[in-house]
Amino acid sequence: MSLAKAKITHPVTPVAPPTYRLGDEQLDPVLADLPSMMADAPLAWQRTRPRWIRKEIAAFHPADALQAGLAGQIVVLRHLAVRTLGVADLGGNAPAPARRLGRAAAATMREGERLECALRRLQKTAVPPGGARATEGCDLPAGAVA
Repeated sequence: MSLAKAKITHPVTPVAPPTYRLGDEQLDPVLADLPSMMADAPLAWQRTRPRWIRKEIAAFHPADALQAGLAGQIVVLRHLAVRTLGVADLGGNAPAPARRLGRAAAATMREGERLECALRRLQKTAVPPGGARATEGCDLPAGAVA
């Protein structure tokens, strides 16, 4: 067998970009924006809430601080919508206020979905470090207008 036939090239598998690590200085505003917990919430639940929120944000796979901020706002809007629906569902509400609260929750969810679409669009068009557009170079004289 010749040496030319012995060489086998393996396809390069793309490496997933690392997920952005959300710091405490970025998580604190998200936790402040979330609806308050129940007054009689167990202490263990109160301690693990930041970890849950961090996991919810990480589920969106943010690549940088901007994407992490958008993911945090999506999580906040989802929590607000669920809390609003919970208030609307309480038995003490008359039908008219319950409908208004339901519409407010639906509008909040729509805003969250709109932000999620924006985040997905941003993630799709983002250039990874050392990506194709970063290595193409730039020809300034060709782009100059005469």
